[in-house]
Amino acid sequence: MSRDIENSENNTTIVFDNVITNIGTAYSPYNGIFTCKTAGIYVFVWTTTNKDRTGMNTELVLNGQWKGITLSDSGNHDDYSVASNTVVLDLEVGDQVWIRAGTWHTGHLGRESRSTFNGFML
Repeated sequence: MSRDIENSENNTTIVFDNVITNIGTAYSPYNGIFTCKTAGIYVFVWTTTNKDRTGMNTELVLNGQWKGITLSDSGNHDDYSVASNTVVLDLEVGDQVWIRAGTWHTGHLGRESRSTFNGFML
């Protein structure tokens, strides 16, 4: 992400706008959604990093239903906290996958490649 994300509302899509590789342009850096163009088995990995005294849960979502969750929490100390998860999905053409803020969060996600979203087809 090119910027920190502060005080997200519940279920807000997290947009990872700094795209390094996007073969086939299935991921949109404008709305944060991956739209499947070729059916198959896909692996998605995401990492979230919270800054001092903040926390956030995030969810990987397929067509509106969560399939995986993370929780990073710096608690009551000045430090970074990191959470990561991996989900394997069998996707059809047109399926959409994204990361969203969950319902528990007090702070912001760190930018500078500390929070990432990756996906690839097996």
